Amino acid sequence: MEDELECLISGCNFLLKNITDEVFEYQRHGNPEYKFNNTDPNVFPYLLVNIGSGVSIMKCCLHSASPTPCDAAKALC
Repeated sequence: MEDELECLISGCNFLLKNITDEVFEYQRHGNPEYKFNNTDPNVFPYLLVNIGSGVSIMKCCLHSASPTPCDAAKALC
């Protein structure tokens, strides 16, 4: 499981820093409620939500493939 999370975080870091309009920011009462982000080298911290056979929610704080420098909460549904 740890290798899968490391790969997910590394891939997300790459997308956030290099690919435009691939991720979006949500603001509940914003107008519009979501907006696509342009590439930005300063993307931290961000919340990574992965939905598969369970649900993983990770706050990624540093440029690292390891979730250890982050606050992580995992809930299996």
